Amino acid sequence: MAIVADGAPADVTTFLSVAPHPDDEVLGAGPLSLALLDAGHEVHVVCASLGRPDQHDRRRAEATAAAEVGGWLLHLPSTPVDIGRGADPVAAERALRAVLGELARDVGADVVIGPGPHDAHHGHELVGRAIRDELVTREGRRWWAWQVWGHLPVVDLVHAFDDDLLARASATLACHAGEVARNDYDDVLLGAARLGAGLAGERLLGFGAVRPWTERNATPLCESVATGGTWAHTRPHVLSVDDPLAGVVDPARSSAWLHHPSPYS
Repeated sequence: MAIVADGAPADVTTFLSVAPHPDDEVLGAGPLSLALLDAGHEVHVVCASLGRPDQHDRRRAEATAAAEVGGWLLHLPSTPVDIGRGADPVAAERALRAVLGELARDVGADVVIGPGPHDAHHGHELVGRAIRDELVTREGRRWWAWQVWGHLPVVDLVHAFDDDLLARASATLACHAGEVARNDYDDVLLGAARLGAGLAGERLLGFGAVRPWTERNATPLCESVATGGTWAHTRPHVLSVDDPLAGVVDPARSSAWLHHPSPYS
């Protein structure tokens, strides 16, 4: 583990952000993590994979630099899980579940942030399934699923944020220089933030609704709570970083889609 927590106040909420690859911690939840840190919460990031073997050293260094700029606590498994297209998905999910289960317990994670199981990327979906299946028995544990490549079938939580926070996320993303050089992910970060602000209000509250925030950027999320051995969604709401556990379970909102086969598999 590259950075070790040195003790946080007992009254903070602890978050574990799961990145399928280094840079996903920013593209999927960078502004959210920064806002939570600003509010005094504790954010841990774990990178499931470091990409191809020839990329490991570079991506490990980039993830460490991003953690220093972003301010979160970084965890790098001694043996990165192979979530590539050619990997054995059963073995990879088993290994990742072991990593996530142990780490979530060790850091005392109240909320796990990570991809959903329908994110249109084989590695992201594998990570989403591992989160889904490993944490569902941890009663009361919350899972905030994000989207990067795919589309969330359900949006019940939105994080709205200003351009200053977006600029800080962009500066953190720049630490992943090798990935940004390959594809201009800064444009992806900006585009997703603007699109989120434009669409998330109606996806959250219903088509025709007026979005209840003024910020130009937003991240749509699906919040699920482990309840009675299954996942339950919360009532639609806008995130308050001062009260991040305010979401109330709505038994009428079905989470069955979390277990449906992905159309992208």
